[in-house]
Amino acid sequence: MAELTVIVLLVVVFSTTTFAVRSVSISKCCNADEMLVPDQSDFKCVKNVSSSWHLRIFVLKNQTFTTFSTLPAHWKIVHNNKPNCVGLRRLSYEALFNFPVSNGSFLSVEYNTIFHPNQYCLDYTSALVCMHPEHITRVTVKKCCGENAIFSQTNQSCVLFNSESYKIDVGPNKTLVAGFPRCKENKHQPVARYHESELFSNGSLLANGKMLLPPGNFCLEHIFEHSALSPSVISCSEYVLPYVSQSETHDFRFTIYPIGLALSAVFLAATLAAGSLLPASHHVLHWRCQTNHVVCLLVGDVLLCITHLSGRIEYGPCFAIGESILENF
Repeated sequence: MAELTVIVLLVVVFSTTTFAVRSVSISKCCNADEMLVPDQSDFKCVKNVSSSWHLRIFVLKNQTFTTFSTLPAHWKIVHNNKPNCVGLRRLSYEALFNFPVSNGSFLSVEYNTIFHPNQYCLDYTSALVCMHPEHITRVTVKKCCGENAIFSQTNQSCVLFNSESYKIDVGPNKTLVAGFPRCKENKHQPVARYHESELFSNGSLLANGKMLLPPGNFCLEHIFEHSALSPSVISCSEYVLPYVSQSETHDFRFTIYPIGLALSAVFLAATLAAGSLLPASHHVLHWRCQTNHVVCLLVGDVLLCITHLSGRIEYGPCFAIGESILENF
């Protein structure tokens, strides 16, 4: 995901490189020994034990991201200075969707906006920006890879793909922004089809008629490996696991099916063993056809049993097992 994000950002940044690399005043939201934290509907500064930044900044000269433990030398820091505007919004630095640039601007891919030094203040883990009124009043829905890109489930990353057929319509009074949900293992997975889900006016989504996902817990995107034009709902396992576990607990089919398939595989193997003990019939065409048929059924039942017992399987193994089942059946 980060690779494509960098590509998109470079295009935006290069269109705004009229800034010279010179001394620039940067506002820090709090004092040097404090950090910015959300406080219900407002923000406050609290004591911070560490004054190390670990801030990733896009350096125009090198055209790369560099992590700074101390801020660039040409930055003049003004402490405890928040921008004077209505509609302050706190943006996290996570996933490179919001980050500062070495020329003093602040770039938000999430909202497709560049903020100048007087429109934001930095802090250790997030920034406060003067958000456009349209972004404040409208409900935002995340498109995982932003504009002109779709998601590759195999590589767990975004790939450039520009096509009018792959646009996503979220209805009126909603704005698409770039970004993924925050996952504990930084691993995202499709959980439903968008056309089979219901998107509510507040930005939350009901997937498969049973999973209610808040706005920050999912994003919409087309899957590179799937040819369907309907986008997928992508979320994290920790958000959907409670719903999956609950449904599987009350559905006895997930217990009966693997048992039946395993028993079927055992008897099919016994059929093959019995046939091999009758060498007199090996030259008969009917016996050969029956043996090939039993072998195909045996392999198919074993693979189906594996899929039921494994639960969720990665795309690669799942595709290979599915193709093998089709070949045998």
